[in-house]
Amino acid sequence: EPVGLGMATFPADARKTTQWVAALPRANPAATQQSLAWALDSLSGQHLDGSQRLAILEQLRLVIAESIGLLKRQYAGSALPLAATKAMAAQQVEAFHLGLAHAYRQAAVEFCAPAGKIPLFRGNSVATALARSAWHYSQALAVAWRVYRAPGAGVWQGLHRVHQFAVEHQMESKHIEDPVAGDWVEVRSLYLQALLMAITHPLGFSQTEQDATWLGTAGFADRCALLRSTPKVNAPMVPEDADHGPGPGIAG
Repeated sequence: EPVGLGMATFPADARKTTQWVAALPRANPAATQQSLAWALDSLSGQHLDGSQRLAILEQLRLVIAESIGLLKRQYAGSALPLAATKAMAAQQVEAFHLGLAHAYRQAAVEFCAPAGKIPLFRGNSVATALARSAWHYSQALAVAWRVYRAPGAGVWQGLHRVHQFAVEHQMESKHIEDPVAGDWVEVRSLYLQALLMAITHPLGFSQTEQDATWLGTAGFADRCALLRSTPKVNAPMVPEDADHGPGPGIAG
């Protein structure tokens, strides 16, 4: 359900959003970041149609990506534990990723409401919203692990649900061009990569080792598959709808 508590006057209109983005005080990064956080929060509390939300998010996402880049510079390479201001920067990066992940997922819901079916000629838009959402959920995981803390509430459950919906509608392997990710992405690979990262126990690795593991799991994800049958040996079990990653297997 919408829970927005931020800027109630944010213009939920693509043309007005263009003007709003152009007026952001880019010379003041902190003020820009606060305005963007308020905008995302306000959008989450507004009932929109899927195409309207997606068009707005596509504009906000580009400038949020700029803010994320600036925030990352504040704590990248810093000694742990992070100083308070640097820890806050990392928290804001994670919050931006989680906010965008939820927002794109919300757009997919609105496209398919009320019956959960993809409307005619909207398949590409829904696939885009799902892929964007999955990418931001995986990025939220990456940020949390990189600063050695548990992922925020809702990250894993959101990722599980996006993947399940994509599978149900045969969209999990649809390639979507993503200018922010800098590549073509798909829900299936993003999901399997996140699962593989989780079972490596990333908190046990250095930041450099985590970077290498992300690269390794990206290449390995396409060679993996999820099985519905009970494994004959101990294997990581993927929760259907819980807010956590894969857990211990059950001996068959």
